[in-house]
Amino acid sequence: MIVDLGLPDGRGEDLIRQIAGTGPVVLAASGDPAGRSGALRAGALGFLEKPLPGLSGFQKLILRYLPDRFAIPSASTETALADPMALHDDLRHAAALLSAAEGPEQRRYLAGFLAGLARSTGDAALARAAAEAAERGTGLADLQAAVQARLNRAMVI
Repeated sequence: MIVDLGLPDGRGEDLIRQIAGTGPVVLAASGDPAGRSGALRAGALGFLEKPLPGLSGFQKLILRYLPDRFAIPSASTETALADPMALHDDLRHAAALLSAAEGPEQRRYLAGFLAGLARSTGDAALARAAAEAAERGTGLADLQAAVQARLNRAMVI
């Protein structure tokens, strides 16, 4: 099971703590390499840093943690791209949460979630807006505008 640390409705480490040791192999994934130690402390067996290195690289990473009984043929070397619909859904959900965010902790969490999305998709402008919002923990107007701009751009495409 692969658990993203930046879930839009809570921390991935909390989910890892709930399921670690119950049977499945649990791996953590994040666009923020600083999440590695917390994920491993929560019970993940490994950490996948996003963006993932294409399908072949992803396969090599996960096979390190699977029991030997899994015989999986080699994957192609093509690069995996972000799913535009999933990205749009994440951005739309984040925009709704940003408009209703209460308290600096929730605002910082949302900024971190959006920073992970930005790193995963190579969106430097969104990453800057998220980093600035995370540092301040307040005043998310610039981040909200950046998210809305991405949503508007996605609607045009």
